[in-house]
Amino acid sequence: LQTANWMSIESLLNPEAEHNDMEEVTDKDIFDAVMTAQKEEEAEEACNADASSDGCIVLITSRKEALKAASTLQQYVGSMDDPFVCQLEGLLASFGQKTRLEETRSLKDTKITMYF
Repeated sequence: LQTANWMSIESLLNPEAEHNDMEEVTDKDIFDAVMTAQKEEEAEEACNADASSDGCIVLITSRKEALKAASTLQQYVGSMDDPFVCQLEGLLASFGQKTRLEETRSLKDTKITMYF
């Protein structure tokens, strides 16, 4: 190692660039950042409590999650003996079939040469 490439332990552990950045950050900057984060968390919690609000982002359930929920319901009502439950089982089965058919129809044809 050449002497021009030597670096002291102090400069390695505490680079000047990081030291200069820390001097520029004030207590007010830190306070503002914390308060902004806290307001965002409160707004997110409010959105979770009231999902019908226009300002909230509503996540759409994936097909996989919907099919899993339908399967869980089918397992739950499978042991019940009620005309309504029979209708519900039929609807859940139909939902599963239509969802899978819709997923199959959304697939696009590809050729093997597209991957090489």
